[in-house]
Amino acid sequence: MKPDIKQLVDKFWAGTSTLTEEQELKHILEDYGFEDQYPELYAYFGLIENETARTLSSAFKDQLKSIPHTVQKQKPKQNDLPIKTQSNKQFKYWLAASILLTSGIFSLQKMDKDSKHKEAQLAFNQAKYSLGIISNKMNKSASYMKQVEKFAETQNKVKKTLKK
Repeated sequence: MKPDIKQLVDKFWAGTSTLTEEQELKHILEDYGFEDQYPELYAYFGLIENETARTLSSAFKDQLKSIPHTVQKQKPKQNDLPIKTQSNKQFKYWLAASILLTSGIFSLQKMDKDSKHKEAQLAFNQAKYSLGIISNKMNKSASYMKQVEKFAETQNKVKKTLKK
């Protein structure tokens, strides 16, 4: 059963939550999967990146388990390849492994950069939305301000007339 986190979310968006409450909110989001209800919080806390990293690491572990751990060494026969050729084979394997490792690191960095870009875009959209709401409210209040100004002018006229 998912816990009720509405109070924590409200406090978080109001800016009144403590650090421990934010950590609790993050842990609840991680453990109970509220990504459909609070996608902006998932982006804020970077939970999407963590989930991707978990998926990658578990898949990588599965691949490692499928590789045999022991290699049986055979004694070279006199008719076997010369030592120089065998060391070339080993060099090729080391080279291939280093290329795979390097390409894996670069792809993870690109994924990290893409997720940061998505997070920045989400923050931009939220700020744009909030500023739109503020602008709308200010436009609506402009007509009320005109009425208040007219009232103040009328009040000043009445005061001047009473003073005479």
